[in-house]
Amino acid sequence: MVLEYQKHNLVRQISSASLNAIYKRPDGVAYPVVTNYADVVLTWQPNATDTSFVGVGRLEIRVTFGDVVGKSTRILTIVEDALVDGIVEPPEPPAQEWLNKVLAALAELDIDEINNLLNLTYNLLNNNYDLLNTTHNLVEDTRENLYRRTGILLNHLHPIETASAPDMISRRAAITFNNIANGNNVVIGMITYTFVTALGSPAANNVQVLIQDTLRNTVKTLARAIRGIDDEMNIAYGTGTDPNPICTAYWTSQRFSIGSYYR
Repeated sequence: MVLEYQKHNLVRQISSASLNAIYKRPDGVAYPVVTNYADVVLTWQPNATDTSFVGVGRLEIRVTFGDVVGKSTRILTIVEDALVDGIVEPPEPPAQEWLNKVLAALAELDIDEINNLLNLTYNLLNNNYDLLNTTHNLVEDTRENLYRRTGILLNHLHPIETASAPDMISRRAAITFNNIANGNNVVIGMITYTFVTALGSPAANNVQVLIQDTLRNTVKTLARAIRGIDDEMNIAYGTGTDPNPICTAYWTSQRFSIGSYYR
């Protein structure tokens, strides 16, 4: 180890005899060390005596100028243990040892067994997908039943038409159907519901409702269309009609009613 110490301004004006270094070894013994001064650089190269004790030492540079002695900040030195000799063969690199373990583990794998396991996992995923589809359909059916039963409760608990405070706007209404023919319309808000014998492609704000085998079933289909139920065989929706943005509708064995979404 070589330690160099340089004083640019003051050192340029003094001789090497004015510079010296005091070293305190880790064992506590302090003494001047041999240094070399050249080109305004003071160099110390520790010898065996300086490094004979392991631990932390301190070095101090002193500059003498007349009767004035200047001292540098103490410089910490560290002496560590030397490595022990006598190693005959170097150990294998850690990466090679890890690779050997991986190769050994791969050699013990049964490819056919792994392939069977992958096929089993794939089949289980397919089964879960089918179960999710079934669950989705059950949820849709449950939602439809809840809508229908809610409509039944509302129709039985409330008059056909009422007015609510504070604006006294009618919240519920009823429509009576005696007969439904091809081309008949029902207008609710901005949406026109047209009864047809064959579904086509309705324009925006128009819905086509297929006439069913009975008047009752046709009115049921109208109620489903107002709620926006997907039924490609019986209902065709135009843009902005799925569901009706201002009201909902239910059919029961007693009446067909329409109510606003206001709570």
